[in-house]
Amino acid sequence: GENCDALYLAGDTAQAVSQGVEFRFEEVRSVVHLISGGKQKIDRWEKLVHNYRSHKGILRVANHVLLCLHHAFPLAAAKLPLDAGLVQGPRPGLLHANFDQVTRLLEANQRLRVLVRDEMKEEIKSKSFTSDLSSAIFGIREAKGLEFSDVVIVDFFAGIKDKKKLQKAWK
Repeated sequence: GENCDALYLAGDTAQAVSQGVEFRFEEVRSVVHLISGGKQKIDRWEKLVHNYRSHKGILRVANHVLLCLHHAFPLAAAKLPLDAGLVQGPRPGLLHANFDQVTRLLEANQRLRVLVRDEMKEEIKSKSFTSDLSSAIFGIREAKGLEFSDVVIVDFFAGIKDKKKLQKAWK
């Protein structure tokens, strides 16, 4: 119909991981304004910062990673308010480990999943992971929407040669 008051949109602008696919709320606002001949408008979008799926410890690490990304690639993404968790959780660990150590972690913890950059997945699988363990290795796009209790991120920024080119891909 013509009543934009009945229109409700929800989404996460930071969740676009497919190259070339973007959703912008501003475009929806412009289309509604145009179609209605300027009679209808959609209020500005509200930024939600409470994360109900992750605990504070994970969010502190994620927020720190985002701050580092924004520092390294200042034009790559919109700077939104940092997520805030509602509950405490186990303290996340950060470790510097080689592939043998990660392999031992995978052997000891069947819930553990390894996240890597999509283009590095096959190379990392071939380094030292057996076929039994390689099913626990996911590229970022492959892991999208999945939830894991235990995660290791391996060599995410290794092999970056052209930061400007990669920065464009992060947009």
